[in-house]
This record gives sequence, C-alpha cells and structure tokens, in this order.
Amino acid sequence: MPQAPTAKANGHEPHSYIHHVLTHLPAAHSLDEVEALLPFNVQPEKCLAA
Repeated sequence: MPQAPTAKANGHEPHSYIHHVLTHLPAAHSLDEVEALLPFNVQPEKCLAA
C-alpha cells in the first residue's frame, strides 16, 4: 500500500509524515529502525514536530 494513504489511515497528515520519514530514514541502519518509520509505528505527534 502506498505510504501517503496508509499514513492518513493511521492519523497522520501525509506531508508531515513523509517529511518525518525522509528526515529520519538516512539514520536508519537496521530493519528494526526502518520498520519503526512505518506509519502504524509512528505516533502522529512525532510528525508534527518535524
């Protein structure tokens, strides 16, 4: 499933969520760190601070 609709379905504003992922993805060095960035694993409040 594309990330923007999934983000919206999980309570995120899609632009803020994608910005959050693109900001944090370069520092993700393990599968667990990448999976932590999936929309159902990120609290919407964390994206608002990005």
